[in-house]
Amino acid sequence: TLADGQTLREHVTRPRGSVERPMEDEALDAKFRGQAAMVLPADRVEALLKQCRDVASLDTVGPTIAALCAR
Repeated sequence: TLADGQTLREHVTRPRGSVERPMEDEALDAKFRGQAAMVLPADRVEALLKQCRDVASLDTVGPTIAALCAR
């Protein structure tokens, strides 16, 4: 709503990050870093990001995630 009372609206059919417009790895990594940095130290953010990128190669994620997120 603008100062003069006019309301503007826009609908985005295929937003960035949707199936039709997936985020590039670099943008996704930057978003992850920004969010994770709010709760984890930088070294743990990078370790967790690496684990997320390599998740398909892990037999189990529980111990790895617990170790990375422990404070």
